[in-house]
Amino acid sequence: MRTKTIHVIGGALIWLCGVGEADAQKRTEVLLYSFTGGSDGAQPRSSLTADVEGNLYGTATRGGPYSHGVVYRLSPDGTFKVLYAFFGEKDGEEPRGGVIFDAAGNLYGTAASGGINNAGVIFKIAPDGRESTFHSFGKQQGDGYLPNGDLVADEAGNFYGVTEGGGANGWGTVYSFTPSGNEKVLYSFAAGAPDAAPVAGLVRDAAGNLYGTGSAFGTSGAVFKLAPDGTETILYTFYGGDDGSTPVAPLVMDKNGALYGTTLNAGANQRGVIFKIAADGNESTVHAFNGSDGEAPYAGLIAGKKGNLYGTTCEGGRLDGGTAYKLTPDGKVVVLHSFGVKGRGPDCPAANLMIDSAGNLFGTTAYGGVNFSGTIFEIKAR
Repeated sequence: MRTKTIHVIGGALIWLCGVGEADAQKRTEVLLYSFTGGSDGAQPRSSLTADVEGNLYGTATRGGPYSHGVVYRLSPDGTFKVLYAFFGEKDGEEPRGGVIFDAAGNLYGTAASGGINNAGVIFKIAPDGRESTFHSFGKQQGDGYLPNGDLVADEAGNFYGVTEGGGANGWGTVYSFTPSGNEKVLYSFAAGAPDAAPVAGLVRDAAGNLYGTGSAFGTSGAVFKLAPDGTETILYTFYGGDDGSTPVAPLVMDKNGALYGTTLNAGANQRGVIFKIAADGNESTVHAFNGSDGEAPYAGLIAGKKGNLYGTTCEGGRLDGGTAYKLTPDGKVVVLHSFGVKGRGPDCPAANLMIDSAGNLFGTTAYGGVNFSGTIFEIKAR
């Protein structure tokens, strides 16, 4: 399998982070699938991945035949299929992140808990549908527990991710895996450090540096950089004022090396912010959400061709169910769609969007839809 809008890093093909868009202002939201909360899963909180046929892949945190979450596929004709339902034992449970393809068409993802040590797993689904546990995390092993967020791959097909807890100091790790399954803890966060307890996936630059966010309990959070030699640097520490607080979403890097991200809380209006860290290290608040344009951005940003960035908020907007928005290169936020529960529509998009070459946006909402169990939606470019 390969991604529909192909983003290749070496031989490994990774989840879409946006490589195209149409020059359009008006957009129409389409409900692609509504979860029932039964055998098909519930509360999808992951980003989506597409293959060349236009199938969409993701995870639902809860529900399924065994009530421990599922991995699913949605075909362009609307056919929904559960690829794997977690038992909640050695195979893991509560998958919160999305899935990623390797060059051979295998799907990989993380489940936050379960496994032989009840500390979470990395799972693998082969093209023929067979599921296997690629790795079980364990507190006693020092490799962390609670693996959250999406995986990212490098040119050689190695995977990188984070755990929220565990490691040498008990406050989370950054880890890597080779395609053959060899694990290495690249960094263990210090106890109580502002960048500790990371929950979001990483972004990797061409030099092999990894960037992420952490928001340890009792702090306002921070943005960090991990060099290939293992040197960790805090790029910015939030103080919880106008600059925001609690960064829980992945970052995105523009062509100039600047990092953009969101904070869940604080800001000038106490509803979260979009921030920028320039290549020279200077941090600035790009936008403070005011409620009408959204609030509580659990998701990060993805990039389009013309320098626009796209994201979602879980709350706020016209119907108080969150928004999908565009951030223009000059720093203007344009609301593309307001979500809400009216008519059992999508509610609370909590994961990164995906964009195709025509500029259509795809995503999931944790709530709304049939039985208020979440949805998959498309926002069409017009």
